[in-house]
Amino acid sequence: MKAPGLMRKFTSFVEDNRLLDDVRTVIAGVSGGVDSMCLLDLLLARRSRWEIEIVVAHFNHQIRGALADRDEELVRRFCAERSLTFLVERADVPKMARKRRISLEMAGRELRYAFFQKIAEGYPGGVVATAHTRDDQAETILLRILKGGGLHGLSGITLKRDNLVRPLLFAGKDELYAYAREKKLAFVEDHTNLIDDCERNFIRNQLLPAVKRELNPNVAETLANLAQILSEARQILMESARPALASLIINANAEQIVLDKSGLKTYFIGIEKEIIWQCLQRLAGAIQPLSFKRMNALTNLVNEGATGRRMTLEQGITVLVDRDRVLFQRAVGADWAQATVSPGEKIENEWFTFTSELLDVNDFKKGERRSGTEFVDFDRIGSRLNLRHWQKGDRMLPLGMRQSRNVSDIFVDLKIPLTHKTRIPLLCSDNDVIWLCGLKLSEKFKITDRTRTVLKLTYEEKHK
Repeated sequence: MKAPGLMRKFTSFVEDNRLLDDVRTVIAGVSGGVDSMCLLDLLLARRSRWEIEIVVAHFNHQIRGALADRDEELVRRFCAERSLTFLVERADVPKMARKRRISLEMAGRELRYAFFQKIAEGYPGGVVATAHTRDDQAETILLRILKGGGLHGLSGITLKRDNLVRPLLFAGKDELYAYAREKKLAFVEDHTNLIDDCERNFIRNQLLPAVKRELNPNVAETLANLAQILSEARQILMESARPALASLIINANAEQIVLDKSGLKTYFIGIEKEIIWQCLQRLAGAIQPLSFKRMNALTNLVNEGATGRRMTLEQGITVLVDRDRVLFQRAVGADWAQATVSPGEKIENEWFTFTSELLDVNDFKKGERRSGTEFVDFDRIGSRLNLRHWQKGDRMLPLGMRQSRNVSDIFVDLKIPLTHKTRIPLLCSDNDVIWLCGLKLSEKFKITDRTRTVLKLTYEEKHK
């Protein structure tokens, strides 16, 4: 294939799909392979026509040692010769993969895209362009068909999402090799692509060539067409699910989305799945598509699961059924530990702030009460004062009552979500519960006519 043919197709593809309309900066992800080097050269050729600035971003995965450094140097040299801005980041992808217990591919993808987006923050209105091709699309679709995937997964690699564009999705690998040869472009071959040691490489090196040879010479184009058809179908579901999701939300923030369970169950299963998927995306961003089996298990949990049933997904997402609600939660860090309370000192973590202050009874005024503030008789408190988690079997004597109750029953009466039980601290004196913070005070420690020293307690929850 002649270079002008690919150039013409590239220009038409970008302009017909309006990938760079009103864009002034293109952050090109360039690995040094033939795909990304061709993308960079094509963008350079159309830089004046589209009036764009090009910034080159290279991520060194540190997987292949000296070979990875060779790739970086090739891209650096190419950019230096053309006076292009070149930005690089290095990260130990294998270390992250081991720590997170995820594949090298997933770890590399997360770190690479985080790097691209960090650069994009410095170029408002810019886009990130990656060199995914029609062959990459075919491999993705076939892998998800064989492994099991929902409509989202079978829609394949998206042409455009937010500030991310894929200007080479129309191009086959053979076209890019021909273009690189004709233009005498330097590029590197990733030798790991030729080893059948992972699922995608098996599809690339064994399965697709066999299908192309024995069944359909245009299999990559056929699969790419299928991805487009399914993507258009999914667009209908997405547009239908957005207003439905908005109507179901009881509470939502960066760590949690709470939906009305009975309302969710009234929608057709396809819409229900899309609503669930949109919740996961809001919390986790670039979460990997769920398999057919996984998504069905999740919808069964939502529709039939008893209170307390939960499912843990990738990237720290937990889906929990809690009475008439469904909670989607993202882990936001390590849980808080037990803390010793010293009057006058502040205790603060990601969930709450707690303070205590000693007052003379003459300074205490019963009228000065605010939400989250309580006053107790300090002289009745034992030698140890601490905050800790609720534990099974904990009991307290609520203010105004004659018999003690299980703290777990108090949680139920107050309709506290299961996920909040470990967030809400108990203020304890030795083995006695003084205050279920923000909720119930103990009768045993209330202020009386005999009180001489008052302990003022203040509790503020950060995540409702």
